[in-house]
Amino acid sequence: MFLPVLGSLGIVAFALVSPNRLFLILAGAFVAVSFLSVLASFWAQRRSGKVSVRAQRRLYRRHLADRDEQLGEVARQQRQADERLYPAPERLTGLVGRRGYLWERRTGDRDFLSFRVGTAAIPLSRRLRLDLSDDPLAEYQPDLLGDATTLLRRWRAVDGLSVIAPLGDVNVVTVTGARSRLLGVARAVVAQAAAFRAPADLRLVVSFAAADQVEWGWLKWLPHARAVQRRDGDDAVVGPRLLLATSSDELGALLEEQVQPRVEQLRRIESSSIDSAAVTIDAPELLLVIDGFHAGSSLARSPLFREIAMRGSRLKVRAICLVHDGAAEPPEAGLRLIAPAHAAAVLERTGVDGYRVAPIALDELDVEAAEVIARELAPLRLDERLGSVDLTADVRLTDLLDEPVATLCAPIGVADDGGRLVLDLKQAAQGGMGPHGLIVGATGSGKSELLRTIVASLAASHTADELCFVFVDFKGGAAFADLAGLPHSAA
Repeated sequence: MFLPVLGSLGIVAFALVSPNRLFLILAGAFVAVSFLSVLASFWAQRRSGKVSVRAQRRLYRRHLADRDEQLGEVARQQRQADERLYPAPERLTGLVGRRGYLWERRTGDRDFLSFRVGTAAIPLSRRLRLDLSDDPLAEYQPDLLGDATTLLRRWRAVDGLSVIAPLGDVNVVTVTGARSRLLGVARAVVAQAAAFRAPADLRLVVSFAAADQVEWGWLKWLPHARAVQRRDGDDAVVGPRLLLATSSDELGALLEEQVQPRVEQLRRIESSSIDSAAVTIDAPELLLVIDGFHAGSSLARSPLFREIAMRGSRLKVRAICLVHDGAAEPPEAGLRLIAPAHAAAVLERTGVDGYRVAPIALDELDVEAAEVIARELAPLRLDERLGSVDLTADVRLTDLLDEPVATLCAPIGVADDGGRLVLDLKQAAQGGMGPHGLIVGATGSGKSELLRTIVASLAASHTADELCFVFVDFKGGAAFADLAGLPHSAA
């Protein structure tokens, strides 16, 4: 900037030495023009810089506005999906009445055992960050950096979204705090479980004091809380009709009926040579809700509850323990919901991958709304022809033989589409499955029972002139002892 000035001063010095007045005037004019051109250039550069900065600021603010609009759309879609998947408790009555989304959750869904417990500020579904330079010499305009930080803070979380309690890999869940709030959130969880999951996929076992019928009596209408009817040899229905217990003895009987077979099945799987981690037991998911749990009670020390506490997810059993103020919680709790009387609730996940969600506006459902939901669900059944059959229920062979079957065809059970499962022993050339087969299973898994079923089914649909049996038993002859008197028995 000063080089033209120095050059001009040289010309002035030369003009002063020269006696020519005209040259002196021209030199002065040249100096003035040079000085003015330097000032004009300096002003133009500064103005150009300011214009460029203003243009960049406008572009960046426009960029922030575009991001704000995009993130607002993301939040809107996230809220819309949240309201669709996890409706508020007060909406359940209307949804069930209209059969909206009824029993849509299936066992293969990742969120089958995920339940809403309240609302809170939930992180935006899109991860956000400020892309700042690692260069320590980088400078940022404070107001623009503040605008970007404010935008990031505004959309880091979305208020009023569902807080989800995932029970998929949890054995025991505890809900502690004021009793009125415990009952309200428990009703909300049970109601949404029954509204979105079919009875064949999810069962409910609930324990409460006999004096609390008003709080829990609505459960009697739920098809999820009804026992699968079983029959003994005299064709009499055995087992409790409802999966509700009002005493420790009734709860013990229900656990013996509903949980003990799962324990035995899991032990057979684990004792076999197959990869037990890749095999699950054949039973629906079971929610065990215990009102008034105490870690020092006889229930907490019972062997079956210990099995649930240690291996509930493998047994497909989750225990939800309502722990009143002052009572001891089970130490195995993997998920804790704390609901104080006059404060926001807190959800805590224990363990190395633990987390904490707070503050939570807790979901609470009153008894009247819960009973309306239960009564709406009471008469409903899935159409077995569409394929939602309770495959854990007992099937009577005589019920499978009502319709005639083709030669060498043996009905042996019910398939998941509701139709008969028929074993066709004809040759493949005759359209059958072939005359030879192999049954594989661990000890006690039911191989002999299946063989007897096949024999009895064939004997009931074929005469002794059409078919005969040869029984070979290397385990003492007990498998076919009751069938040896058949007229079809050749040896």
